[in-house]
Amino acid sequence: MKLTLSVIKADIGSIGGHVASSNRLQETVQAVIRDRAAGLILDHYISHTRDDIAILMTHTRGEGDEQIHKLAWDAFRAGTDAARQEGLYGAGQHLLKDSFSGNVRGMGPAVAEMEIEERPNEPFTELQRDGLAVRCLCISHALSCAAQGDKTRSLESHP
Repeated sequence: MKLTLSVIKADIGSIGGHVASSNRLQETVQAVIRDRAAGLILDHYISHTRDDIAILMTHTRGEGDEQIHKLAWDAFRAGTDAARQEGLYGAGQHLLKDSFSGNVRGMGPAVAEMEIEERPNEPFTELQRDGLAVRCLCISHALSCAAQGDKTRSLESHP
């Protein structure tokens, strides 16, 4: 099965400069993805590197899919609203446009996508960088578990 890995990240608000996003902001982004994931994505993982929020999604829709990019855009807009309500630094600073136009390229968020032929126990590595902070996320067994419906060992269940 062809599987697409999409990572879309943006700085949409931070506590005390460029230190970290708030728990509420992260929970808001998570809620949008979780509530709208059914039938669109197979699995997801929300992470952050300093003040950048990254949404990792697995799906079968291919690279540059409008609905996948719209889902991320909507999650970032909701997170920006939460950041503004909290008075966070730089709320929405990576959202350069007011309305969605088909995909997020050129609208502020960073995008990395790759379509692969999924194999059992397929490992991959996602590296994120924001300033001097580098975070490495390694997930090996989670993709095949998620594809088989085993949510106890899926991307979302990994710390």
